[in-house]
Amino acid sequence: MVCGAAAKASRHTVIPVSPLRTFEALRRLAEKILQAPKVKAPKSVTRAALTHALEELRIHGAELEIQNEELGQSRRQAEELQRRYFRHFDLAPVGMIRLDENGIVLEANILGAQMLGIDRIRFHSTKVAFAVYLTRDSQTIFQPHLKSALGSGEMESCEICLRNKTGGRETFVQMQSIASRGSEGATDLFATLTDLTDHRRAEVQRLEIEHKLAERQKLENIGTLAGGIAHDLNNILQVIDSSLDIAKEKATSEASLLKHISRARQAADRATNLSRRLLTFSKGGSPVKQIVNLRQILESSIEFWLSSSKLRLELSVAPDLLPVFVDPVQFAQVIENVVINAREATSHRGKLFVRATNVLPGTAEVADLSDGPYVKIEIEDEGGGIPEYLRERIFEICFTTKAGGSGIGLATAKSIMDQHGGRIAVKSVAGQGTTVSLFLAAVARSFKPAAPPPAKVLAKGTGRILVIDDEEMILDVTRSILQDLGYGCVVAKDGIDGCAAYKLAMAEGKPFAAVLLDATIPGGLGGEPALKRLLEVDPLARVILFSGYADSDLMIKAEELGFHGRLAKPFTVRQLAAAIHELHS
Repeated sequence: MVCGAAAKASRHTVIPVSPLRTFEALRRLAEKILQAPKVKAPKSVTRAALTHALEELRIHGAELEIQNEELGQSRRQAEELQRRYFRHFDLAPVGMIRLDENGIVLEANILGAQMLGIDRIRFHSTKVAFAVYLTRDSQTIFQPHLKSALGSGEMESCEICLRNKTGGRETFVQMQSIASRGSEGATDLFATLTDLTDHRRAEVQRLEIEHKLAERQKLENIGTLAGGIAHDLNNILQVIDSSLDIAKEKATSEASLLKHISRARQAADRATNLSRRLLTFSKGGSPVKQIVNLRQILESSIEFWLSSSKLRLELSVAPDLLPVFVDPVQFAQVIENVVINAREATSHRGKLFVRATNVLPGTAEVADLSDGPYVKIEIEDEGGGIPEYLRERIFEICFTTKAGGSGIGLATAKSIMDQHGGRIAVKSVAGQGTTVSLFLAAVARSFKPAAPPPAKVLAKGTGRILVIDDEEMILDVTRSILQDLGYGCVVAKDGIDGCAAYKLAMAEGKPFAAVLLDATIPGGLGGEPALKRLLEVDPLARVILFSGYADSDLMIKAEELGFHGRLAKPFTVRQLAAAIHELHS
C-alpha cells in the first residue's frame, strides 16, 4: 500500500517542466503537495515493498534533479533574454519608443527618454503624449504620420523636431515607425528616432559656405563687369582729356573759351574718379596710398552729398588729428557710401554728426588691429536705425532693403577698409539712429601739405612714334598730340600690324624712337605678347605700356617685363610728353 501510494504520489507530482513555467507556479505546486493529507504507513511492511518504495524515491529524486536542471536552464535563458533586451533596446544607439493608437508613449529606451527629456518611470504612472514633445510645426507632421503608419502596416518615415522640456535644446530626428498588433487586439506603434541635429548643422554650414562662395562669385562677376566698364570709360576719357588739352593749347587767348574748357576738365576729372571706383570691384582696384589730411576729404565728400538733402552737417575734427596713409579716391568713396545711407535713412530734417579723433595705441577699440595710433571717424545720423535681424547682413554683397538699391555700398566700404588695414563698425538701435565708425592707421607725425610742383615746360622732341591701339578715336587724338609735340606718328590697330610696321621702318632706315602699346586689344595682339614680338624684331625697342586698367598686375610689373615706361589712361598731354622725353634723357 505504501509503495502504491508513493508510486501514485510520484506519478501525480512528476510534471514536465517547460522553459516558460515560472518559478512562482512551481512554488505554488510544492506548497499544494505539502498541504495534501498524509497517508498512514501500514504497521507491517515487507522487505520487497520497502525496496520498491526506495526505488520509487530514487526515481523521484532523479526526476527532481532533472527538473532543477531544467529550471536552472530556464532561468539562465531568461537572464540572457533580459541581457539581450537591455543591449538591443535600452542601449540601442538610436532612440526607440512604443506608442499606442492615440500617440501615448508606452515605453522608451534610455536614449529615447533622453531625447524627450523625461524619466522613464513616468511612462508606467502617467499618460505621456508624444506630441507634447514636438515643436508646433512638427506636430502637424506627426499626426498624419501616426495615422498613416497605423493604417498601412508598413514602415513609414518622417523628419520632426523634438523640444526637450528640461534643456530647451531642439533635436532634429528622423522617425521611422511600423505598427504591430498585440495579443489582446490593440495596435501599437514601434518607432526609432535617429538624431539628425549634427547632420542638419553640417547642412546649414554647407549652405552658408555655398552662399558665401556664391556671394564671392557674384562679387567677381561684378568686378569683371566693372573692370570692363572702367576700361571702356577710360578709353573714352582719354579722347576727351586729350581733346581738351589740345583745345586749351590752341585757345590761350580766348578767356571765355578757356573757362568752358576748364569746366569740361573738372567734369572729366570726376569721371576719372568714377572710373577708379569701378576698378575697386575689379582685380586692378588696389589702393594707391598717400599721406592725406582727412579734414579736406571729409568736408568735400560730405558737403557734396548733403547739398540737396534736409540734413545739416555737424563736423568736429580734433585740432591735432593725425594724418593717414590712404587712397584718397577710395576713402572718399567709403565716406560717400556711408553718407548716402545716412541721408536715405533720415526722412525728416535733422543733423548728421561727423567726428574725427585720434585713438591711442592699446585702446580697446583697436585692440584687434595692428599696433600703433589710429584715427577714428564717426558718422552718426538721426534716422530710423537698423532692425536687429538685419544688422548681421548689412555688409553682404547685393543685400539691400531699399527699392532700387544695389546692395554694394557698404560691401564696397568694408572691402576698402579691409584693404587699408582698418575696420568699419556699425552701432544701431531701431528708432534711435545709426553710428558708423571707421578706424584707419595713423601716421605718427603732423601733416605737411606737399608744395605744388614747379611748372614744367612742355617737353617736345623729334623722331617717329609708333602707336598701337584698337580704338580709332585714341589713335586719331594721340596722333594729333604727337604731331603738336614735334613727333612723326604711325598708327597700328594691333600688335601684328605694329610689328610689321616696325620691321618696315627698320628696313627703310627710319626706326621708331618709341612705341606706345595698349595693354588690351580684344581679338588682337597687345600687352606682353606684343612686347615679346617687338623685342624679337629689335631687342633695343623702347616700348611704353598704356592701359585703361590703371592698377592691373601688368601695369604694376611693366618694367620687370621689359617695358620702358607706363601710362594709365586717361593721361594728359604733359604726362605723355614727359614719358617719351624720359626715354631719351
